[in-house]
Amino acid sequence: MSTQNDSIQKTIKCILVGDRFVGKSAIFYSHIYEKVVQYLTNQADCQVLRLKKGNVEIKFQFWDLNELTREKTLKYYRQTSILMIIYDVTNRNSFTNIKNYYKDFVEQENQQSIIALVGNKKDLNESRLVSFFEGQNLAKSLGVEFFEVSAFTGDKIKDLYDFLMNKQIDFVEY
Repeated sequence: MSTQNDSIQKTIKCILVGDRFVGKSAIFYSHIYEKVVQYLTNQADCQVLRLKKGNVEIKFQFWDLNELTREKTLKYYRQTSILMIIYDVTNRNSFTNIKNYYKDFVEQENQQSIIALVGNKKDLNESRLVSFFEGQNLAKSLGVEFFEVSAFTGDKIKDLYDFLMNKQIDFVEY
């Protein structure tokens, strides 16, 4: 029999996707470790962060999908609560490919998901090929959240994760 002190557990699946070398792993690890970590992998990587809200323990699973094939990536999309689609502000092609990631994800029927378009490498402003306003306008047209961050300096990384996690916590049924 359950008592009032029993903890309720919820799992929230968060996925980071984007083209090669946009900084998915850097964003992922700069949040987890609060520093820049040089890390390259060709497979999915997962880190878990646990938060407590009242008697609810919320387990966030952060999946960095790296260089998985499209078929494997589509399998990970199932039951995803938060999707971060990441592009490199110094790489126009990575920005152009955003719509493909978005389309693949919404076709998996993740209606309750929070999606964020994330422009990385904002510290490389002199090499910028995608303006802040282009990113903002694309996010608006897709109906998703928008952030520009720098995994290298850590600028706005905490804001990104805090916003997405807090917004998703509000969706969790207690």
